[in-house]
Amino acid sequence: MIYSANFQKWGDEGDLKTAKWMFGRVKKLNPSALEPTWYDWANDIRLMRQIDGRTHEQICALFDWANKDSFWHQNILSPRKLRKHFDELIVRSQKPKDEPKVQVDTVERDSAFSRLIGSRSKPQNRIEEIALELAGKTGIRRMSEFSGRQAWNSIWKQATEMSQEAQQ
Repeated sequence: MIYSANFQKWGDEGDLKTAKWMFGRVKKLNPSALEPTWYDWANDIRLMRQIDGRTHEQICALFDWANKDSFWHQNILSPRKLRKHFDELIVRSQKPKDEPKVQVDTVERDSAFSRLIGSRSKPQNRIEEIALELAGKTGIRRMSEFSGRQAWNSIWKQATEMSQEAQQ
């Protein structure tokens, strides 16, 4: 068992083992990642098990999927984020591979990046609203232009998918 100093947060050996496995995956993406507060991570995993009814296997499998996804690998870097987005990630992970891909208008995407991120203009349509919201969550304005554009490309694709799903 691992406990916080005030015994408010805790986890069992399996929770800590899962937390350490997850951090190992994070370190592969970002070798300079700082070591987490283990009782915080173990506590979030315990909550996923006890309150949300997840197993360690389900937690690890979904974290593994998110860790390999072109968008989610940069957003799901802790048990807390995994728990927050668990249901959405389940749906996205089960999406058939042969489902038609969305058509991304690269000119519109690049123009939107310049207007929304560079000039801080207001969104002109639903895709731009979604993309701007997702970009805010990733801290895109603090990234270099190169990194920001790379992140924007996957954010734009996800925003396009989300917009199309909402219309169906």
